[in-house]
Amino acid sequence: MEAADPAPALQFARLSIDLLRPVPLAPLTAHVAVVRSGTRLCVLDITLRHEDRIVVKAQALKLMPNDVTVPDHARPERPLPADPDTLPVTDLMGRALPDADQRRPSMHHCIEAKRVHGFALRGEGTAWLRCAVPVVHGTELSPFVRVAALADFGNGLGQLHVDNQTGCINADISLHLLRLPVSEWICLEARAELFDHGLGAVHTGLFDPSGYIGRVTQTLITRRMGR
Repeated sequence: MEAADPAPALQFARLSIDLLRPVPLAPLTAHVAVVRSGTRLCVLDITLRHEDRIVVKAQALKLMPNDVTVPDHARPERPLPADPDTLPVTDLMGRALPDADQRRPSMHHCIEAKRVHGFALRGEGTAWLRCAVPVVHGTELSPFVRVAALADFGNGLGQLHVDNQTGCINADISLHLLRLPVSEWICLEARAELFDHGLGAVHTGLFDPSGYIGRVTQTLITRRMGR
């Protein structure tokens, strides 16, 4: 998407992703179309295909930043969940990290974590995360790609246990970015909401060591195991 970007001076402000089908561990083809490219706004449509089937559709919105003085009462200030420098580095499950050459070829095994709290399947969890490898081989991770690659982990951190036969999966990802991160480590503070008709959402605050940078919303649907 960044390689096809016609407006590099504009900042990514939103990325919305619809997960239409399970994405297989197989070769995928990405297509980027420019919907509109102007001096203040750019919209990109993205499709991801496996063979002849679309598995993911997404849209990115870029906007031109402007220097303004924001009144103190309107600043989006949120307290930093924890100082990342005080926390040990583990994998997502809180275990010791294996050596780089022993990690399995999976996104989950390429994420380094500094766990803060939660992880009890009660619908909330907070952790600092870092993507330790390039998403595309040979391409350095940009600040936007670093945070976008982690946007789907809110539902994992905020996983809610309903019963032994029911799981909560997200059908989409909506990332709203107020500013680009200035660190490789991104903090996700996730909280799930679920109602009796089996639908809900996970709301995740995003932070870098300098403070609040945006949020992610994921729409939840419950699924009976084996169906």
